[in-house]
Amino acid sequence: MDTPIQVNRDKLRQEKATLESAIEGVYFLLNAINSAIDGMAVLNQNQEFVYVNDAHVQIYGYESAGELLGSHWQMLYPEKEQRRFDQEVIPEFLKTGRWHGKATGLHKDGSTFPQELSLTTIEEGGWICIVRDISLRVKMEAELQEKQRASLHQAYLAGIAENAVSVLHNIRNAITPAIVNVHKLLSDHHHEQLLDYLERSCSLLNQHAQTDELEHFLKENPKGQQMLPFLNQLIEQLKVEVSQERETLAGIDSQLQHINSIISLQQKYANFHGLQESFRISEVISDVLGMMQPAFEKRNIQLHTQFEPIPQAFTTDKNKVVQVLMNLFKNSVESIDQQLQQDASLLPEIHVQVSLIDSDTLNLTIQDNGAGASEETLRHVFEFGFSTKDRGSGFGLHDSANFLRSIGGEIRLHSRGSGMGATAQLTFPIAQGDT
Repeated sequence: MDTPIQVNRDKLRQEKATLESAIEGVYFLLNAINSAIDGMAVLNQNQEFVYVNDAHVQIYGYESAGELLGSHWQMLYPEKEQRRFDQEVIPEFLKTGRWHGKATGLHKDGSTFPQELSLTTIEEGGWICIVRDISLRVKMEAELQEKQRASLHQAYLAGIAENAVSVLHNIRNAITPAIVNVHKLLSDHHHEQLLDYLERSCSLLNQHAQTDELEHFLKENPKGQQMLPFLNQLIEQLKVEVSQERETLAGIDSQLQHINSIISLQQKYANFHGLQESFRISEVISDVLGMMQPAFEKRNIQLHTQFEPIPQAFTTDKNKVVQVLMNLFKNSVESIDQQLQQDASLLPEIHVQVSLIDSDTLNLTIQDNGAGASEETLRHVFEFGFSTKDRGSGFGLHDSANFLRSIGGEIRLHSRGSGMGATAQLTFPIAQGDT
């Protein structure tokens, strides 16, 4: 039977073993904390440091924990950040017992750095702080944003270039008939023959007028008898020539006016990049159709429009919307060109429909009976750099899809297959309360 002394000794051995195990666990925990990449610190009720790990010391640019222990937390933050903590962070932290967010720390050398900070209260009234230096992350995010901005700008410039090419192509389509008519006027020498006849007739009449035989010549001479009918015939022919030339000049004037309208529409949207403004989507579509009209007329494309009255205004970058629409209509025209090469009897058509899906979503559908698209093409059509055209940039539809997603919209492309035409369906969010 064990004596009381023996029992106490065994109990002491167990307690010692438990204590040693606990101490070992504490040392293990402290080593783990000191080895952590995140800065960890404990503050007392006076908000003074009573413990900091090695990472915490290094993050703030100090050499040893002794430089921080006993100091107030404010020494590690610039004055502006101290005020923010006092006014915003600490009141919220004391209510919930937890706070996590971004802050600006202060190095020993006076430089600042971005950080993620987590605060937790402890029962004794102190705080536990966990700090992570996110300078590298912020730098990488800034570089990524710059690359994205450069990519978007590149896509924007590519869109501008494609639109400019389309507009120049449309101007060329409109100016070609004018050039043909001008060449016709310059190469038509028939009026010179009429003038030559008049000069001869006037010379003959003058000869007889000088000898006072003009009356006899006109009444008795066979040539003179034909003179007045001949002059009347010349006058009538001149009237016809003048009328035809007036029609030709009117046609040239109309074509030049059309060219001027295309240029005016292009200039209307030349300086709106990045500006947010409210506008009627149907008006913008009509302007784009005006810019595309020469391309439609050249191919005898029948245009069918159905615009449901939309009382709400649409607020976004108007120039980007024009780019999207120009790109889609240009694609429809090129698709129709491809199909006409396969089927010269095709009667090309483009249908444009605008309607409301609900009170805050607009639907735009552009349907053509061009070459269509295969399932494989439809799977990749919005990918960056993808194009089925030899000289395609692969920017247009990719940039259009990105823009629509950025404003909460969407674009989809449907086709029943090659030679079956295609339908582009776009949805736009529209502003509420604007009329």
